[in-house]
Amino acid sequence: MPNAPTLSLTLEDIRTVSPALERYTQGTLLGDVWKRPGLAPRDRSVITLAALIARDQTVEMGHHVNLALDNGVKPGEISEIITHLAFLLRLVECPVGGGGCE
Repeated sequence: MPNAPTLSLTLEDIRTVSPALERYTQGTLLGDVWKRPGLAPRDRSVITLAALIARDQTVEMGHHVNLALDNGVKPGEISEIITHLAFLLRLVECPVGGGGCE
């Protein structure tokens, strides 16, 4: 979405509007789900960044980039994730031979 306004929400902002949502976010998502043993926090961060980028969910991006760095994802790896997805998502949007995308 070109020229879309940016918005940066914090957990405090969410708490002000919806204390229950903030509680679920802190407890269930950031607590229980992120601490499950099936994936390392680093892997969860990579997956989360990819999902946020693919869905153009920029509101939480800053928080999750910082979390990814804290979880051991290197800045160069984050750059590669963004670059890889930029090309991949463009191909999905404009498949080869699909026409319409220049």
